[in-house]
Amino acid sequence: MGDITEAVREIWENKWVDYVQLEASGTRGGIVIMWDKRDWTGVLSSVEMYSVSCSFAGIRQVFDW
Repeated sequence: MGDITEAVREIWENKWVDYVQLEASGTRGGIVIMWDKRDWTGVLSSVEMYSVSCSFAGIRQVFDW
């Protein structure tokens, strides 16, 4: 997997960003899911050929997604 940390930080300009990715392959584009670590904890469930699945839990409020 390629390191896209710098690109993610350019898009979301804060130091609390976290992300998961599905790298682009051939003519298929990639997927990036980003969140603010101050508000959410993210758990990567799976990375498949065409999808990324994550679950999130709120830190400041009780909310799971």
